[in-house]
Amino acid sequence: ALAVFASHDLPTLWGWWEGRDIELRQRLNLVPEADAARLRSERADDRARLVKACRDAGFLEDAAEHDFTSLQRAVHAFLASTNSALSIAQLDDLTGEVDPVNIPATTNEYPNWRRRFSVDLDTLASDPAFDRILRSLDDARRAEPGSNEGADDE
Repeated sequence: ALAVFASHDLPTLWGWWEGRDIELRQRLNLVPEADAARLRSERADDRARLVKACRDAGFLEDAAEHDFTSLQRAVHAFLASTNSALSIAQLDDLTGEVDPVNIPATTNEYPNWRRRFSVDLDTLASDPAFDRILRSLDDARRAEPGSNEGADDE
């Protein structure tokens, strides 16, 4: 099994958190308003459950959910701490992309596969936040199941 927050056909972590995918799908007439309202309500519940899971596992401090970098690190450490055989972080999530690279069921409505990363790889490689996320992933993968070794120490 593979533990990952999203794929190329799903919203990025930040886009999901902000509900950007629901907005985009509504704007592209893929989701009617009544469904969009329900999806936004469900998303609020999903966000709360994700925060709780990260907190319960020891990867997220109280109030840190309001800091996207802390949330990003906690979500990836949580996924890495699962019993899944593999755990990966999508580059879109590590660069903090909001908009998806692809929206299924669209062709001309959305510029699929054309979005560039907002950060070049050299900048990303020297970013301390990127390094902290990768270290927390590595720590969580190496930790004993049930420990919170990948938790943020800073």
